Amino acid sequence: MDKLFNRKIDGTPADEALTVALGGGEASRAIARNYQIDHRVTDERGANWLRDFPFTTDVEFFQKANHYYDSRIRDAVQPAFLAPDNQANIVYGGPNPPLLPPNLELVCCLDLTGLHIVLKRLTDDFRLPYFTGIADPYPSSKSEMDAAVYGWHGKRMEGLSEQQKKDHLTAILDGLKIYTLSGNPFHPVWATLRSKFEPYLQQDRPATWPALVGVKKCFDGNRWLALLKYPVSRSLTLFRPTVLDAGTYMYHFPSPPDAPLFRGGHPMNLFAARLCPPRPEYIHQQIIFDADDWWPGWIGSTTALPIRPLVEMRNVHTRVLVGQYGESVRPWAECSS
Repeated sequence: MDKLFNRKIDGTPADEALTVALGGGEASRAIARNYQIDHRVTDERGANWLRDFPFTTDVEFFQKANHYYDSRIRDAVQPAFLAPDNQANIVYGGPNPPLLPPNLELVCCLDLTGLHIVLKRLTDDFRLPYFTGIADPYPSSKSEMDAAVYGWHGKRMEGLSEQQKKDHLTAILDGLKIYTLSGNPFHPVWATLRSKFEPYLQQDRPATWPALVGVKKCFDGNRWLALLKYPVSRSLTLFRPTVLDAGTYMYHFPSPPDAPLFRGGHPMNLFAARLCPPRPEYIHQQIIFDADDWWPGWIGSTTALPIRPLVEMRNVHTRVLVGQYGESVRPWAECSS
């Protein structure tokens, strides 16, 4: 394989381990390729990662990548992307002049169904009245995708007024605030620019919302989703993401070396029927949202989109990036040992 973070690592144990991973199944190949080509990981951050999470086999590589993501990103009080060794990826809020105006609107997709663990805790441990109501308590004993969970949200939104939907969202976001401030961080928030996202949205097909920004939950049916919008300034510090901030998420795809920093990353479009230019993606630390951040009208449940082979989606995305940045993208995206 001979590269890690787009830098030579010839003849090292890490080189051998990644070469084995590259010869695995489609998910293994995609993840290994991402770690191979992601130039956005700085020399210092990459060296720190290898020092703290060394690996000599392909199995160890995946284990260490997951452990780093879980402990240093997702569950950390101060996620690793805030550290000085990642300053080169700051888009807004750092020591250099901002690359985006503070009032430019970001959009993120909130998975209400995916908050099942949070709502379970708010029901069973925090005992919040909205979730423990005698007549219709939150079904905390069920699994995330159980029909009872879908139905509980549906009773509070389906066919109801915008105000009633907002009331439900208010209760969830108020509960999420309590949960977060009780010492339960969850990083990062992934966001895109409203101006680059809105032209391709279909309000009556909620599954397309996450699909356009590379989120695999578009392949699930019966997920309740809501779109939140807020100014760049609310992010505190906004970053271009790296593969280290995505862990072993196989639908991630690094942005090419010629992509300017202000554009952040470029998520894959998982919606085959909707071709569009590469959208920007950014990350920031978890912030407290409230119901006024809701983009009115943008709430609904998904009908699953068809899944395509991962290699096909990556090849289409490569062609999109070539169309945006030129043929130099192709050898970078397709490089191998």
